[in-house]
Amino acid sequence: MERDINDYFREITQNIYQLLDKKLEKYGVVKGQAQLLLIIRDNEGCTQKDLANYFNVKYSSMSERISKLENAGLIKRIHEDGNFKNNRIYITKEGKTISTQCRKILKDFDKNLFAGFSKKEVSQLESMLLRLLDNTRS
Repeated sequence: MERDINDYFREITQNIYQLLDKKLEKYGVVKGQAQLLLIIRDNEGCTQKDLANYFNVKYSSMSERISKLENAGLIKRIHEDGNFKNNRIYITKEGKTISTQCRKILKDFDKNLFAGFSKKEVSQLESMLLRLLDNTRS
């Protein structure tokens, strides 16, 4: 069976998620949650709407993701002026501890992912991926 470039993208994506999820498992998070946790840590006091826009997902989908991190005790929502739509999201002490480990895992993973590539090759790949991304935006 002949493979095309989309098959490679799909397989690379699946491998990345599987490998990262395995490394993150001991901290009780998966790749997507780790990324969300890091964005919240770096943007304390952001809103659910900010996060939904950043990840390009629906507001309701982001609500589910936030709830999982909140139930795990990694973040907390603070309602402004008693208005539940004006939630500000903050990371907890436990969330900071876990996010530090997540950042290290993600950084080490990127280092291993690009092993054997020159800086020029990584830059060229990034440029091509950005062009692909632009081509997929409506």
